[in-house]
Amino acid sequence: MAYMTLKKQKKKIQRKNKIAYQMIRTTCKVLFLCGFSSLILANFSGNIRASGDECLKCHQITTPKVSKEYGNSIHAVAALSCSSCHGGNPTATSKEAAHSKEHQFKGKLEPLDSLKACSDCHSDIEKMKVYRLNANIANEYFTSQHGKLLKKSDKNVPTCATCHGSHLIIRKKDPQSPTNRKNIPKTCSKCHADTKLMSLYNIPADQVAEYIDGVHGQILYGKRHGDPNLVPTCYDCHGNHGAMPPEVTKIHYICGTCHFVEQKYYLQSAHGNHENSGPLCITCHGNHKNSIPVEGLFISEQKGGCNNCHSNQDENSYKVATTFSKVLQDGKKVLNNFEGLTTTVLQNEVKYIVKAEYDKAKLQFSKLRAIMHSLSEEKTADVFKELESSYKSTLFYIEKSKEKEEDGFSWIIIGGSIAVGLLILLSFFISYLLLRLIKNRKNSKEL
Repeated sequence: MAYMTLKKQKKKIQRKNKIAYQMIRTTCKVLFLCGFSSLILANFSGNIRASGDECLKCHQITTPKVSKEYGNSIHAVAALSCSSCHGGNPTATSKEAAHSKEHQFKGKLEPLDSLKACSDCHSDIEKMKVYRLNANIANEYFTSQHGKLLKKSDKNVPTCATCHGSHLIIRKKDPQSPTNRKNIPKTCSKCHADTKLMSLYNIPADQVAEYIDGVHGQILYGKRHGDPNLVPTCYDCHGNHGAMPPEVTKIHYICGTCHFVEQKYYLQSAHGNHENSGPLCITCHGNHKNSIPVEGLFISEQKGGCNNCHSNQDENSYKVATTFSKVLQDGKKVLNNFEGLTTTVLQNEVKYIVKAEYDKAKLQFSKLRAIMHSLSEEKTADVFKELESSYKSTLFYIEKSKEKEEDGFSWIIIGGSIAVGLLILLSFFISYLLLRLIKNRKNSKEL
């Protein structure tokens, strides 16, 4: 009886534990659903709590797109309210009270007003240093061609919202941001590809299209081998907030930001020493639709070719041009031959060494291109000799490796042959011993 009572009590406790466990699970589910619903509601409501104002309650109905854009903006994350830019009373529950002049309601902002609204925060060092942002961009903007024209009341020029957007402000690292480096050409083209607008300022409207067709644009959009994060876009050469056309006579300083080796040799050359009269980077390479001069360009009359400035009658210049053309052509052949070596079937350890030497040769070829900017035949010839020497020494190394491999194979054959011969002799010897043993047994039986 006592045993049965204990068993019943145990089952009762187990039932209670099971009910308690189910209640805990149900409570957790409800809490999870409530929390998840709150997150969805907060997102759907366009971060009303973050903004801390009543504006969005109306604008979710009257301008739902604007409300949604603001909700996904970095400004909503920073709890910036509508009234921060547009003024008005954010606590009012009627349109009249919210849009009252008494609370400096501005409504849709004019270009100059929008710039002031942005600079109220973006020129505040204390606010900007929290986000590690430049607090001098408004001053920079007014030094730009855009800012100077805006001061003259030109309403065609871009202001902050033109490039960054108005309500949907996204960090530039975001691939969807109009200020992301891959989207910069498209952002600039909103104005600079507008033929009618550009004609008012006597600016060509094909500059962005030319950039996309040039070496930099091809790399940026993956049409040519290279790192898209390293090539310049519009603002790398022209500036962003302080955008200005680079001074023509100082263009090599702009290009030299990336091409500093070429700039160093250029400044040592006769071209670089000519005050404001020598050829510049854009003379040979072009500006927006830039190119890498090929060997034939040195002795052609194409745009960027030496014959554009030097005639064939100028013996010294023509000699330098033909020398560079031949050296560049020979350099390409050496590099192509080098690349062929990397595809040769070799031992693994030899392949690694050849690949390393090929990578070194590519750097030497880049140096060959760069040093041509010095216009020194001697320096150029020295670099070509280094490249050629690397190829010849690598070829010699491969041949020696093959000889060693063949020698090793020959010794394997000789060693194998000797081993097989010894085995055959041993088998004959064993057979001889067995035959003698059998013969001896027969003789002992007969006795």
